[in-house]
Amino acid sequence: MLTRPGKPGLCGPPIHEPHESGTGEGEPHNPFTGRAAGASDLEASIVCPYCGVGCKLKLVDSNAVGANGVSGGMLCARGRSIASGYLESKRRLRRPLVRVGSELREASWSEALEKAAKLLRDVVAAHGGWDAVGFIGGSKLFNEEAFALQKLARMLGSPHVDTCSRLCHFPTLSVLVETLGFGGLTAPLSEMLDSQAILVVGWNGAVTAPVLFARYVLGAVRRGAKLVAVDVWRSETARAAHVWLRVYPRGDSLLLAALARVLADRGIAPEAKENIENLDEVLASLAEIDPEATARAAGSDPALVEEAARLLDVERGSVLWGMGLTQHVEPRPAISWAVTIAALRGWLWRRGCVVGGVRGQANVQGVNDMGVLPEFLPGYQRVDDPEVRKIFEEAWGVKLPESSGLPETMMLEEAGRRVRAMVIFAENSGASHPSGVEQLSKLDALIVVDVVRSETAELADVVLPAAAWGEKEGSATNTEGRVQWSSAVREPPAESKPDLVIIKSLAERLGVGEKIPWSNPREVHPEIERLVPRYRGFSKAVAERGEYLLPRRVSRIRVRLYPPVEPVVPDGDRKVLVTARDPVSYCTNAMLDVSGELYARVNPKEAGAGHARLETERGAIRLRLIPDENVPEGIIVAPWHYGLNAVLPRRIDCATRIMELKSVWVKLAE
Repeated sequence: MLTRPGKPGLCGPPIHEPHESGTGEGEPHNPFTGRAAGASDLEASIVCPYCGVGCKLKLVDSNAVGANGVSGGMLCARGRSIASGYLESKRRLRRPLVRVGSELREASWSEALEKAAKLLRDVVAAHGGWDAVGFIGGSKLFNEEAFALQKLARMLGSPHVDTCSRLCHFPTLSVLVETLGFGGLTAPLSEMLDSQAILVVGWNGAVTAPVLFARYVLGAVRRGAKLVAVDVWRSETARAAHVWLRVYPRGDSLLLAALARVLADRGIAPEAKENIENLDEVLASLAEIDPEATARAAGSDPALVEEAARLLDVERGSVLWGMGLTQHVEPRPAISWAVTIAALRGWLWRRGCVVGGVRGQANVQGVNDMGVLPEFLPGYQRVDDPEVRKIFEEAWGVKLPESSGLPETMMLEEAGRRVRAMVIFAENSGASHPSGVEQLSKLDALIVVDVVRSETAELADVVLPAAAWGEKEGSATNTEGRVQWSSAVREPPAESKPDLVIIKSLAERLGVGEKIPWSNPREVHPEIERLVPRYRGFSKAVAERGEYLLPRRVSRIRVRLYPPVEPVVPDGDRKVLVTARDPVSYCTNAMLDVSGELYARVNPKEAGAGHARLETERGAIRLRLIPDENVPEGIIVAPWHYGLNAVLPRRIDCATRIMELKSVWVKLAE
């Protein structure tokens, strides 16, 4: 029957018809997107460094112009702001900085690199080895840079290497690798245009990935597909759906279990009977579910669940989810039920179907593929598998740790204790983590490599200025597994250097320079192709065509069903905070020169326009209230771009080590 994970817990709305007007077949109008007239194709173009869609663009007199590719020439507001908001940001780092007393002052590259190497060697000597040092590589690294960074960490002897997916889609990766064998979407986005129905769960694509939503989701709707949205509030995406299934925070697993039972009663696809090894076990588990009671417990209307099942009872369908499904304590049950729905319908094996989590950052898929994860070597090959380690040990000529290191969240938890120093590339951990600044301040040494002077850079002992996308070349893998070449179309400002050059320089000063011999990204490709099976052949393809679509094939699977978890139900004065993305912001805003006042959407019956104190168990913050009838009573929806993380509690899932950011108990006060 249902298999339980290890230790649980902590260590009625109307049907809305979507807007039909558009700019062309499969590319309907969307207020967040725009098409550049006369946009050409891949030559001298760069990959947009913001969300995971991987739109291509060109810079024409510092203006971003859409290029053909996955976006079909479309760009959203963020992509159009790349020059003014990022490349020419007032916060650009132009020269190395070293800490002298309480101040950061400019230094030469030689001085900064020598100081960084000495700080790390001193920590290693004082604390018994490289187990005291953690490495983080963000999604603004190209694939080649990510591969080099994880190799550097492991050559030195540190098992602690991770990336920003720990805060977003690592639970997705965990479930998909276990079930399908790879951690990405099951098919190219273009397949979605032939879907007859699309189920989106905890993903507000209209805001987070507007080009994908406009071109592919609404493109399918224009061709007759039905859209079903599951979310805590009636988001922009839910407003475009034929059916919105409201759930309580953390109620997704219950709702999806109920929906799976209703769909199973309508019939099981032949492909499911052929390819689900434990189908009898799955069906026995489904038989235990009372769909009406389960739907009500999730906070949804059973009649709407039946209506959604009717719309999803099709041959070709897609299932997409976002961080509304993942940023929870115990996130794997909901993801496993989403995969189960797709499997029972046969959508994992058919054309015209796309299943998986939609990545939120530009190359987070590729950084994961390259092994910037403590549990996995490149290609999702497990660190604790002796046969896997033997392959990499023979290739690299070094003995690798036999078990995985600390994930990013736990590196920060252990800062000042087990972890005494950190090297952070292309990530603003101080702002993205609850208590991030407080935790990083406990380190004996912090080395930061970034494009802008972020909150994390302000804490560093050494800051090294990196070139941005458009100023360096390399490959990036988007959310659908499309590896695209991004060209260097302008010089880095002042003394900024590509991350690969910086990684090589650090390796030389730390005594492992011969292990990181590469001077340009194309020199890394042979080793990637030898050690990462899905990337074999990508180098020639990106050289000739500018892109390579990773192969994927779902064969026989074994579904692991986790018991649904209890939802978080608002209770009187205690509200439930749900964090979300803002249309004009991006992550911690380090990549956008925008400033704004923190705000929260609340039901008009509970508060009017004005200001209030949002109180959590960790502190309080003042924000502006926006009455919004799309937000159910008892729910507060606020973006996390404007300092909200500073008062969020540090609740970490025991299995995946992701932070709980989508169901936080709060109160509003004057």
